[in-house]
Amino acid sequence: GSVVCADNSAAMLEEANRKIAERKIRNLSTESLDLEKDAPASGEYDLIFSSLTLHHVADASGLLAQLASMLKDGGWLALADLEEEDGSFHGDSNVPHKGFSSNDVAAQLSKLGFCDITSRTVYGIPREHRNYPVFLIAGCKHLRQHPQPRPMGSAEGHGEFCNWLNVSTYIRTRQSLSRE
Repeated sequence: GSVVCADNSAAMLEEANRKIAERKIRNLSTESLDLEKDAPASGEYDLIFSSLTLHHVADASGLLAQLASMLKDGGWLALADLEEEDGSFHGDSNVPHKGFSSNDVAAQLSKLGFCDITSRTVYGIPREHRNYPVFLIAGCKHLRQHPQPRPMGSAEGHGEFCNWLNVSTYIRTRQSLSRE
C-alpha cells in the first residue's frame, strides 16, 4: 500500500519530504491540501488520520463531513485533538476552537454514518506547568450494504470487519504510545 501525507503548510510538507528522502521511503508521498479550500477526491482512502488539526479549522463539522466523503466504505477515520480547555493552550493566537468534547465529536461522527466509534484520552501535552489532554477518536465509515449505522458500542449488524479493525487500531495505538 501507500501513504499520502497531506498538509496546507509548505514548511510541513518540505520537512516531510526531507524525512521521506532521508529514510528512502518509497510508499510515502506528500500532497498540498487545504481542506478549507480544496475538494479532494471522494471515496479514495482506507484510513485518514489527523493529529491536532480540528481545533485550527473554523468549520470543524464541515471538515468532518469532508473527511468522511474521502473515505471508502468501511474506511477508518482517526482524529487526535485537544479536549476542551480555557484557551490558554494557544495563548493569544487566533485559533477558532479551544479543543472539543470527545462526546460531541463522537455524536457528529455517528450522524455522518460512522460505526464502532471509540474515544480515549491518550496523551497530555505538558505546557507551562499544565497538562493539556489529547483524545483519540476513531470510527469505521458505515458500509453501504447495511441500511442503518449501528449505535456506538453495538456489536450487531456490520460483520467483523469494523470490530477487528477497531481492536487492532486500539492495540497499535497503545503499543506506539508505550514506546514513546
